[in-house]
Amino acid sequence: MAALVATRFLFLVGDSLSINKLPMISKAASFHKSAHLLNQFSSTNGPLTLKSLGFKNVNELTTQLGKNKVRQRVSTQVIQDQVKEVKSKKVKVKSRDVTIENPVKIESAPFSAKSFAELGLPPLLIEALEREGFNVPTDVHLPPSLEHYYCVSRLQHKVDALRRCVHALDAKTVIVFMNHTQQLKDVVFKLQARGLVAEELHGDLGKLARSTILKKFKKGEIRVLVTNELSARGLDVADCDLVINVDLPTDSVHYTHRAGRTGRLGRKGSVVTICEESEVFVVRKLQRQLGIGIQACEFVEGKIVIQKEK
Repeated sequence: MAALVATRFLFLVGDSLSINKLPMISKAASFHKSAHLLNQFSSTNGPLTLKSLGFKNVNELTTQLGKNKVRQRVSTQVIQDQVKEVKSKKVKVKSRDVTIENPVKIESAPFSAKSFAELGLPPLLIEALEREGFNVPTDVHLPPSLEHYYCVSRLQHKVDALRRCVHALDAKTVIVFMNHTQQLKDVVFKLQARGLVAEELHGDLGKLARSTILKKFKKGEIRVLVTNELSARGLDVADCDLVINVDLPTDSVHYTHRAGRTGRLGRKGSVVTICEESEVFVVRKLQRQLGIGIQACEFVEGKIVIQKEK
């Protein structure tokens, strides 16, 4: 079949193309497609010759093919040279001095969390950390300018004792700590009903509401802020002059954490714990653990009265 196609090709081209020049034809084209194209060309334009292809003689055809090969080699070499040049070049980054307008000054602050629970860690993780022997340092000290009191009251009278405590000590900025969110909301409602400007701060509040309440409290627009320890993390009000524990802290570390919200920078401050009769032993235990004096008191006619220990 190949011999038949070659014979057909030579018959169409004629004697103007010698057999020794036949390998110059591109090897990419298949014989059967070439024969078909040659048949189609000869049927429309007559016999296929060098002249009909635009070449005067065989030498011109050979020269043109050589030029095409040279151009291809040159273009390939240029591309390779450009690639090598790009690879050899090293990108140099010029450092520029960046000036920041109104730079933010960051002041170092002590780590306030004294237990894993204050960090908001899951209970299972806390158990695993304690089982492995990890603990948080608890060697913290209370401000020396603080006065510590406790007041015995029935559960249903705690809100009234809270109100009388605020008036007796004439406190302008008060933080009240509780353990449960629902009871916290009830206390705020009762304080507002008795004429005190009070607001709540807990985890159910949105970010915007929390930010608004904190701004008002720091500006002095809110007198009593009722919150829990988890929501009070990071709360720093230098002018706070009274901390009240409506619910007892779980241990001495939490008591210290709460009490440290007042008496900042040598200012005077007071910490009052309102407890039931059955909870007095917890207060005395805290007193022994912390090495401080917690005086029994009551509020009579708008004044604080210190009671003698039985």
